[in-house]
Amino acid sequence: MNYKINTLYVSDVTINATTKCAKEHACLSGGGVGLCSVEYCINQGLTFVECVDEKECPYCTPFGSSNICLCPVRNELFNKYKI
Repeated sequence: MNYKINTLYVSDVTINATTKCAKEHACLSGGGVGLCSVEYCINQGLTFVECVDEKECPYCTPFGSSNICLCPVRNELFNKYKI
């Protein structure tokens, strides 16, 4: 069985704005494996997620019974690729 792993691309501006990433942008390889699951997104900017590791991510902010993702890379990946 063959597997194709896609590399995801985001703008340099977005990469440079993502200064708190402790995982060195690992989400950009592997075709979206290991990304927090998007529950829904409002106006391509306010993204509610089920965090993979909310205690380790400085971009994951609790909001009610959910979490808001403030990561510029994660938001661009969802808006661009719908993943």
